[in-house]
Amino acid sequence: MSGLVFLVVPGLGLVAGLEREWEAREQEELAIGFKRLDDVILSLLDRSDTEVYLLDQLNEAADRADRADRARDGAGRLEAELDRLRRLFPGQFEFQAIDWPAGRLLPFSDPTEDLEALRNVADVTWGFRQERLSEAATLARLATGTLRFIGPCTGRDMLVTNRRILRFAGAGNDRRYFLPLSMRKAFVLAFVHETPDWGIVALGDLLRRLAPRLERQGVQAGVYDLAAGRLPPSPAMEGAGDGEAGGMAEAGWRHFTEGGRLFSVYAVTGTGRVWVGGTRPPAFSLTGRRLLLRSVAGLVVILLLGATWRQEVLPLRWRLLLLFVFAVGLPLLVIQVAGRDYLRDLRTRRTTESLDRADRVLVELDRRFLERKALMERFMTRRLRGLRFGTPAERAAAVRRVRRVIDRLDIFSGAVIDSRGRFLWESGGSGRYGDKNNQRFLGLLIKGVLDRINRSEDEDGGPSAGFVMEAISGLADPIAQIAESVGTIMSMAREVQQSWAFFLPIHRDQDRFRCLLALHWQRGEFEQAFLRREMRAWRRRAPDLGLYAALPSRNESVAVQPLPFRARLNRLVSITQAGQVAWRDWFRWGGRRYLALARRLGGLGGITVVAFQDDRPIRAELERVRGRLLGFTLLCAGIGIFLGLDLGRRFLTPIADLAEGVAAIKRRDFQVRLPVSGRDELGGLAATFNRVMAGLSDLEVGRIVQESLFPDRGVTCGEFRIEGRTLPAGALSGDYFDLQVLPDRRLLVLVGDVTGHGVPAALVMAMAKAAIAREIGQAADPVQFIQPLHRILLRTMARRRMMTCLLGLLDPARQVLDCVNAGHNYPIVFRQGGAAEILEGSSMPLGSWSRAIFQSFTIAFAPGDQLFVYSDGLIEAETGGEQIGLETMVPAVQARLAPTPAETIDRVLAWQRGLVGTSPQADDITVLVVARRPTADPTDTTSEVPPCRHGWRRETPGSRIARGPSRSPTP
Repeated sequence: MSGLVFLVVPGLGLVAGLEREWEAREQEELAIGFKRLDDVILSLLDRSDTEVYLLDQLNEAADRADRADRARDGAGRLEAELDRLRRLFPGQFEFQAIDWPAGRLLPFSDPTEDLEALRNVADVTWGFRQERLSEAATLARLATGTLRFIGPCTGRDMLVTNRRILRFAGAGNDRRYFLPLSMRKAFVLAFVHETPDWGIVALGDLLRRLAPRLERQGVQAGVYDLAAGRLPPSPAMEGAGDGEAGGMAEAGWRHFTEGGRLFSVYAVTGTGRVWVGGTRPPAFSLTGRRLLLRSVAGLVVILLLGATWRQEVLPLRWRLLLLFVFAVGLPLLVIQVAGRDYLRDLRTRRTTESLDRADRVLVELDRRFLERKALMERFMTRRLRGLRFGTPAERAAAVRRVRRVIDRLDIFSGAVIDSRGRFLWESGGSGRYGDKNNQRFLGLLIKGVLDRINRSEDEDGGPSAGFVMEAISGLADPIAQIAESVGTIMSMAREVQQSWAFFLPIHRDQDRFRCLLALHWQRGEFEQAFLRREMRAWRRRAPDLGLYAALPSRNESVAVQPLPFRARLNRLVSITQAGQVAWRDWFRWGGRRYLALARRLGGLGGITVVAFQDDRPIRAELERVRGRLLGFTLLCAGIGIFLGLDLGRRFLTPIADLAEGVAAIKRRDFQVRLPVSGRDELGGLAATFNRVMAGLSDLEVGRIVQESLFPDRGVTCGEFRIEGRTLPAGALSGDYFDLQVLPDRRLLVLVGDVTGHGVPAALVMAMAKAAIAREIGQAADPVQFIQPLHRILLRTMARRRMMTCLLGLLDPARQVLDCVNAGHNYPIVFRQGGAAEILEGSSMPLGSWSRAIFQSFTIAFAPGDQLFVYSDGLIEAETGGEQIGLETMVPAVQARLAPTPAETIDRVLAWQRGLVGTSPQADDITVLVVARRPTADPTDTTSEVPPCRHGWRRETPGSRIARGPSRSPTP
């Protein structure tokens, strides 16, 4: 069981490490898959502006209708185009079309409440675009109430422009845009209404067009409106588009898997969602590999448990080899698994550090802009607060100072307005602040500001100017805000239209300011100048970090190095401006991988700045660490190989020599000696083995000598055939049988069993052999043979060793066996008729008691009778936890009697081995059979009994494994 733990515990650790590695790889594959879907969404968001998208659709429809008009099919084509737009965008478009110059309402036009106003709009637009009238002459045609017909937010200048753009016409519950379209024979006033799903209108139609191409790429996409409750048009989102469970309700980005597919969802608006779904990356499947790994691990554990249960162990050499493999290979695997985790964590950490550094740079950029703005405010306030516009000399000096400030700070325009709203001075000449109407409104606004600053009660013109400027500047209560922000650079923003202005009251007279200085930066100029200066500075301080800014107010970008991937950066800008959060991303360009962070900077008026960095330093560091990890692994492998060679020299080679020595013992080649390699434990073991082999060599000599003491042939004596067999339990046997022909032609038959086995028993057996041989020719009966042996054993062994013995003298003339039993197992006579006689007469064992009395008895043999003599090793062998016993042996032997003694012995030994099986032999086994021929030889006419002779060579008695039956001799 300890070996099982030794193998299983590291294996479980390895399985856990591999599962962690595969899980990390699966997460990387999923991240790449989600990244691919995110890129699709980002590419869609580049064209997701509904206003721009619908304007393009209108212009394309008008161009196609105009071309058809030249081909004399204009009316039909125009009707088809307008109907197509109505079908594609239900509820978005309203078209009012008239036949020009007749002024009749066309049949496909939507109904209108004021046909005259529509004709007036057509007249104004036709005069400016087709008749090439001046702006003033064109606007002179504008009738009263026409602008109200178009919308409450319509301006006069919106009708006199050569640009086809949507103009905002209505606010409140009916937010709409308008676009006049003049063609050769028709005029169309197109209205575009903002519906609840305005934010995803363009995306929906764009996805409809791109669906076939996306399907070929294995990608499906769609839009979803939570407020309208419309499900996506594709079945791919079934079960994934219902509320929070499907990831639709959450704002921002949402990644999830459903039905084996990946989905990426982005909140375009508060209720509008765009989703993209794709197949899961097939490159790596954690589930399949995890199942395979666990199956293999479970199979190995089952095999090990089975081997442990069956007590099957590996050889020592293989166990040492496994120990070496685990001692060297397992740390290497741990190093690789842990190294991969470390590299993955290092890459994540370095990526996070790089993006955090980029974030700090952007935050620092925002902070420096505020510092720069405050520094400029202090500078302008200090230089311009004392200006006076009273006398011509004061005015000239003030203008010179203002111009120097304007030139130094790259200010677009400046003006000085007095408390009556009059422009006293304007930089760059008149026109920088618009036409006379705009200047009048601005003058009224400044008058209100000065009145508020001077705490005057005069509010004439303030509310009207405030209303106008509120619509223009996007400021609520502009008079109050400007009055409270004098001396600071303030933002004048309307939606994404960003500009900066600086107001400073000057010419103080009797605790009242007589004038107000207004400085104005053109849209984006202030930020652009600051960003270029800061980007150059950061380029010098951090050459590896790039900065990119998009100016929505000017539709321009700022960068100080060539960027071939501006479109990719603009995607980050778009997603950041839509979500108003910092966005971290990465992208590939030109075989390189860039890390990017986009942040919308509040101090810069909401401009989005992107900081990007090539991740080559990170990858170079990873390669260095990977190289060190590989070097350390190779070093450990080299050390392991060296230790393995040393292990082989010090351990495996001696163990292999020991295994060879054990094999030599099995071959009974006791001349093999092991080399003694040192003075350590293995060297001592080899020396001990050599000494043992020397002893075994002596035992082998003793075994050979002992075998020479056994009869090597069966004996034929008249009508009798005698065969004996001994199977020793060890190298030497304590059992003994002998067949000796006496001078009087009788045959001495002896079977003995010395207590114990091995060398002591073998020595006693040899001594008994010598004692019996000495009595041949002197003793006349069995008792006279064993009494001298009894006295010798009693005198020399002192009862430490005893011997059971059955000694008989076979007289072939009388067909009798005179015998004596000295404590031996009862012999059995099997009669020709089938009866078995157990001869139970017995005396004390030899050497057991000094007063032992031995009595002889006679066994008469009829034709076919057989005497079966055996030692206790035959019946005391255990099978199933119990000894075989005499009751089991007698019928078994009787059933296996053969015509010849040798065949009978072979059958009995085979039966005994079948019962015992592979269990080791516990005691020596000796079997001897005396058999008389069933009938007399009819050809034998002599009355003289032939002498006893050795009729055949007997099988080697020292064999521990029963062989096949011997050939029967010829009588």
